[in-house]
Amino acid sequence: YIWVSIKDMSSAGKYIYSSENGLSQLGFENCSARVFYKGTVLFAMYASIGECAITNAECCSSQAILGITPNSKLNNEYLYYFLLNGRDSFKKMGQASSQPNLNKKIVQSINIDLPPIIEQKAIVDVLSCIDREIELLQKDLEAEKQKIDDLAKEVRMSAKNAADLYLINRRIWGLNDEQARATAVVQDRLIANRAKVLGISKAELYSKLDFVRNQQVLPGNSLYQIIGTDT
Repeated sequence: YIWVSIKDMSSAGKYIYSSENGLSQLGFENCSARVFYKGTVLFAMYASIGECAITNAECCSSQAILGITPNSKLNNEYLYYFLLNGRDSFKKMGQASSQPNLNKKIVQSINIDLPPIIEQKAIVDVLSCIDREIELLQKDLEAEKQKIDDLAKEVRMSAKNAADLYLINRRIWGLNDEQARATAVVQDRLIANRAKVLGISKAELYSKLDFVRNQQVLPGNSLYQIIGTDT
């Protein structure tokens, strides 16, 4: 059996397809786990009160999670959104009791707005569309964040490489401070251009240039001569 925890519900989104944990038949027969069939709406009564999800496969869980199987008058996705919308209220209900939990009796007492099933499905369609838009926006944000992280990493790496080139220019070529800085900028551009020719990133080419990493060059070899060869 797929073993669903409240943590799984928190990370799954609307539907639960799988879990990292499982329960054997023997284990199931020797515990108080409950079986939930596909389409069951799961509702957390302990810890993260009000967390909910819909099972997309047969699974089981502990008594901390209540499984609700709607009848023909109630769409399971509509119930999911209704419970999701009331999560803050359910948390307050739990805090009002002697123990910060809910129980089946309290959940059964919750009044639910119940429009005709056709209207429920129409509401679900709208909310599902919004969910998809949010999911796409989240993916775009994650992609942009990754781009920013990569750019920041490249900037930090470029700064370190430029500093290494500066030290080479000062210590080995004997340039003064101003000359060493200006030359390092030109050298960095040469390396960037060479990286494009080789079809690799500038950072990758830098990683192959031991003379930069070790701040050493062979006497008589110019930097252009070195990076101009296949590295």
